[in-house]
Amino acid sequence: MPGENVQDWSVTAVNNGTADSLINWAEGMPRASVNNSARSMMAASAKDRNLKNGSIITTGTANAQAFTSGIGYSSVPTGLVVRLKISVTNTGAATLNMDAIGAVTIKDMRGLDLVPGALFAGAYADFVYNGTNWILVNSAAIVGGLYLAQTTVTTQADLKFQNLPANMRLLQINMSDIVPSTAGTNLQLRLSTDNFATEIATGYIWSRIDATHANAISSTGSVNDIIAELMANISTGSFADFNLEVQFFSTHTAIFASVGYITQASAGVRSSFWCNVQSACNAIRFFMVAGNISCKYFARVTTG
Repeated sequence: MPGENVQDWSVTAVNNGTADSLINWAEGMPRASVNNSARSMMAASAKDRNLKNGSIITTGTANAQAFTSGIGYSSVPTGLVVRLKISVTNTGAATLNMDAIGAVTIKDMRGLDLVPGALFAGAYADFVYNGTNWILVNSAAIVGGLYLAQTTVTTQADLKFQNLPANMRLLQINMSDIVPSTAGTNLQLRLSTDNFATEIATGYIWSRIDATHANAISSTGSVNDIIAELMANISTGSFADFNLEVQFFSTHTAIFASVGYITQASAGVRSSFWCNVQSACNAIRFFMVAGNISCKYFARVTTG
């Protein structure tokens, strides 16, 4: 281990004579080493302070973030706690690489991979290394039992919310500036019980109310439908962006209902939907029937 490193210090005073390679408190130490040792202790405390006060900003990419400890570790000490300022919001499972030692997977407190937005740009996040993974123990995205995520999706195939907690009561998702890459396509929804290793492919019940048709139900699904359809014939024009708010109400084991509200400036469309898929769902996916999707979103989960 490098010197000026509190991770090497012992809680037993007698063992600290030569515990740190840059600090000499050995019995009978020369007088000339006293000032150097005292100063090195101050430096070690300052380095440890910086690891925990959020002054270190991550580098790297959204899902492969990195940081420099200021100590120069060659391996990550088990039990190391750090507070970092996040430079870029993650879009899915992510890793953290300290001192170029190597990328280590970040897990949440449940031992699961991170969901999009768990690491939020500009926010502070606390991590502890458990000997195998970095564990995200606290961040600006976790407040009083609520999980918050916010990010921008740019031209990707779909928008997924995975690893939903078993004790989820309510999932609220606000999507804005939704733009399809293919004109005239539809926005659709599917659920999964295994984080999209497979999908629930039947049993979606839905309806859509279209303000341009005198608030009449313009389309409906049935108990055998393979998707829930949220919006139809979406344009890619400059006035085609629309907003969606959806709430999934849940028991401890099943997502059983959802409601939504959509506006589209160019057509004055208002739509709503509901679905009744009574399964132990842990993931939700939004996608266009053709082409990619671009949007911004904010999500919140209430548990209990």
